[in-house]
Order: sequence, then C-alpha cells, then structure tokens
Amino acid sequence: MYSLGRHKEEIKTILRMAYPISLGQFGIMLMNIVDSVMVGNLSAADLAASSVAHSLFILVLIFGLGISYAVTPLVAIAIGENDTSHCGGLVKQSLYVNIITGIFLAFFSYYTSGILYVLGLPEEITGKAVSYLRILGYSMFPVMIGQTFKQFFDGFGIMKPGMYASLSANIINFLTNWLLIFGNLGFPQMGLDGAGYATLFSRIYMALFLILYFYYDNRFRVYRFNFLDFRIEARDFMKIIRLGIPVGLQHFFEVGAFSLASIMVAWIGVKELAAHQIAMNIASITFMLILGISSAAAVRIGNAYGERDLNKIRNIGNLGMGISLGLEVFFGLLLVIFKGILPWFYVKDGGVVEIASGLLIIAALFQIFDGLQATGIGILRGLTDMKVPMVMSFGSYWLVGIASGYVLAFIFSLGVYGIWIGFLLSLITSSSLFYFRFRLKLRHFKETFPR
Repeated sequence: MYSLGRHKEEIKTILRMAYPISLGQFGIMLMNIVDSVMVGNLSAADLAASSVAHSLFILVLIFGLGISYAVTPLVAIAIGENDTSHCGGLVKQSLYVNIITGIFLAFFSYYTSGILYVLGLPEEITGKAVSYLRILGYSMFPVMIGQTFKQFFDGFGIMKPGMYASLSANIINFLTNWLLIFGNLGFPQMGLDGAGYATLFSRIYMALFLILYFYYDNRFRVYRFNFLDFRIEARDFMKIIRLGIPVGLQHFFEVGAFSLASIMVAWIGVKELAAHQIAMNIASITFMLILGISSAAAVRIGNAYGERDLNKIRNIGNLGMGISLGLEVFFGLLLVIFKGILPWFYVKDGGVVEIASGLLIIAALFQIFDGLQATGIGILRGLTDMKVPMVMSFGSYWLVGIASGYVLAFIFSLGVYGIWIGFLLSLITSSSLFYFRFRLKLRHFKETFPR
C-alpha cells in the first residue's frame, strides 16, 4: 500500500491534471451560454429552434466524443509500459478513425435533420432548427480532428492544450456571433444560421490550435507524422474502434435517457419543464469538476495498468472515487442550503422557483452518485474495460431510470419529482455497478499481475 505521503502526492497529481479539463469544459459551457443569450436577442422562436436542434445534435456529438476517448487510455498504458515509441502510431490511427467518424456523423446529422419536420413543431421553429442542425453537423469533422490531439495530450497527462483551445475559442465564437447573427460591420445578417457558423468556425479554430500545438511543441517531436502519408495499421486501427464504439454508446445511452426524461417532464407542464432545466443547469456546473477528476483518474489508472502495478491501480481508483465523493457531498450541502435562492437567478416566477427548489434537494443526492458513476466509468476506461460498462449503462439509465421515473411520475402521480427520483435510482445503480466491476477487475489482476 502507499504511504500517506504518496497518497498526498497522488491526490495532488489527480487534481493538477483535473483542473485544466474542468476549465476546458467551462469554456465549452460558456460558448453555449453566449450562443443562447445572443440568439435570444433575435426572438423566442430562434431560441426555441436552437434548443430543439441542440437536443438532437448532442446525441450525435456525445457519440463521436466517446469514440475519440479510446486513444487516451491506450497512450497512458503505453507510457506505463515504457513503450512510448508506440504512441506515434496510436495518434495517427486515432486520427484516421476520427476523420471517418466525423464524416459519417456530419452526413448523419445533415440527412436526419428532416426528422424535425414530422415532430409537430410550430412552423416558425422547424425550418430554422433544420438549417441550424445541418450547420452544426458540419462541425463534427473539425470536432473529431481536434479531439484526436486533445485526447492524445490527455494520455500523456498534458491537459492544458485542450483548456487553452476551449477558453480562447470563446473569443472567436463571440466575435463571429456578433458579426453573423446581427450583420455587423457589413457582414450578412444570418440570424440563427449565423450562430451555427460561429460554432463551426470556433471548432475549426480549436482543431487548428491543437494540430499546431502537436506540431510545434517539441515534447511531441518524435510522434509527428505526415498527414499525406496515409497508412492504416489494422491492429491499432481496429483496437481504437473496438474500444471507442462502446464508450460512444455508453455516453449515448446516458445522454439519450436524460433527453427522453426532459420530454417526459414536458408532458407534465411548462413550469415543471422550466424548473427541470434550472435544476439540471445548476447540477451540471459542479459536474464539470467531476469530469476533470474522471479523466485524470483514467490516465493515472492507465499508467498503473501499463506498469502492471495492482496496488497502484487499487489506490488510484479508490482515491479518484474518494475525491469525487468529497467534492459532491460538499456541493450537495450547498444545494440544500441555497435551494430557495439559486433558482431566482434564472426566473422570477415563484411557482417555478418552488418546484426547482424541491428538485435541488433531490439533485443534492443525485449529483453525489453522478460523480461516483462518472469517476467509476473513467477508471474502467483507463483499464480499457468498455463493453461490460456499456451494458451496465443501458440497464441503469433505461431499464432502471426511465422505467422507474415513468412509473413514479405518471402511475404514482409524483410528477417531475418522480422523474428525478428515477434519475437518482439510475445513478445509484450505475455507480454501484461500476464500483463492483472495478473490484472484480482487481481480483482478476491479483491472479495475473506480479505486484
């Protein structure tokens, strides 16, 4: 076992790696907030159209991001094995996988956008939402290219390039929004489409930023390759696909369940939907910190896995879960204390505030288990354990969460609170399953690892 001093050093390492990822997520969240505010100045119809398009696009985006995550544990494991010469091949094959995925998802977004015409939306929303969704679809290509290099850097424990790209992209996003949404400085006034192109240009910028970082930072000199030297190495190429698709599906199952839950809340009423969105937004702010912990733990676990060090794997896994638990208990207490105050920052409707305040009590418990499941899936990803957690996610979010939420909301008449209790049950289930899966992997490693 680690001494207390080495535990402290490991905690510092995890936190040092986590905060740039959390700040990078904040940068992405800030872009979405700026888009919503600026589009909201056009009309309520434009804001509604952007919301509808985003709710569909996020399912495509999250699947692609999941696939891109596959290279990170592979690089981390190679470093743990002291086989860094293999990392250059991994980033190159990951780029090929992500380019193909980006092209596929861009076409998928474009050609499935027509589904909005059959959802019974108001006419003033549908056309705008379809056009906006198609533009967002184009951005999947630069997203996937940029993710190749970001996840490669993450595998080395170098998290700041993604943070720099995300935060600085806010400048590009704001300026192009200002120019293209409203037609300033002689640019065409494009309305909601202008916001879509601003997102596209911002993502192109982030991809170029990360590519240039890769080619100009001397730490990566030995891993550079010629973009035009196209050569697929079947072993690494297929390994990335085999690991990436289950991660993409795991994220899809999770986000898809939450999206369906939002639709179920909409069946209940407008005030309930507004309160639901407020509570989810508040909970998501603290979740950004946990994403950093999850990613850092995945890399550190990958290093330990490459070293075949059982004690190190066990300690890093337990520390990652412990850090997440401590943070989320703290934030949960804040939610309970300020449950009657925070919703007023979003809306001045007392009825909505009352509902949101009740949801924040559930959210206080909800996010504790959300933090544990997010860190748990990161730990398992670091061990390249993808397929079983994917099945666990489907069972937790759809068979437990959606089913129980529907029963509690509409059969036991608990309304939106029933749906949120369903959220809570799904997260308790997933976090427990991921933890027991980790314990099972430890028992397996005990029989095969030298220490």
